[in-house]
Amino acid sequence: MQCLKSSVLAFAATASLSAQAALLTVDGGMMAPVPSNNAFVTGSYNLGGNVSLTEEAHLTFTFLEAEAGYWNTFTAYSSVLGNKVNAKGDSFTVNNVLAGLLDFSFSTNGSWTSPAPGSDAGSVTNGANVVDILGNVHSFATLLNYTYKGVFYDALLVFDDTGPGRLVDGVWNPVDDDNHDDLVIGLNVVAVPAPAAMLLMGLGLIGLGASRRRN
Repeated sequence: MQCLKSSVLAFAATASLSAQAALLTVDGGMMAPVPSNNAFVTGSYNLGGNVSLTEEAHLTFTFLEAEAGYWNTFTAYSSVLGNKVNAKGDSFTVNNVLAGLLDFSFSTNGSWTSPAPGSDAGSVTNGANVVDILGNVHSFATLLNYTYKGVFYDALLVFDDTGPGRLVDGVWNPVDDDNHDDLVIGLNVVAVPAPAAMLLMGLGLIGLGASRRRN
């Protein structure tokens, strides 16, 4: 009886751990130190990589921060978060997302004065991200397994809207603060239990309940 109870508990613990392990991967890109002038994150991040899901899961995206005068938006699975229209902490959840490349993009209107997002002045899509350390093109960086203000996120997705900085005749205009802190999105992932795992867990719990009744 004690053996049955231990087996059920061990199975439940194993299932929980395996459900959360390595659900996200970042393919390609390069690791780079986070610039010291990034307003929100530290350490290192992946530049130019694209984010994929390894198995079916529920995804929650949260607007965390933005250091930008531009209208910047994040779109995933037809839902949108933006620095001019959402409060910090606003989020949405997408259920039963299948394994594969995540469907999201960042965009900016590139204007300090526009009263509304208006036309897209630049965007980057997951699956077509770029390695950019000079701010010439829009890009996002990814930090996996990051705790921000005491809250754990499976990933932070951080956008650079390029600002006004550009290479002009081979000379860098340093006005741009190219540091990927213009829109910060937190991502949490919860695996969808496989039917077989749910069945086994259910049978184990039934067995545990029966053993308790016999006692």
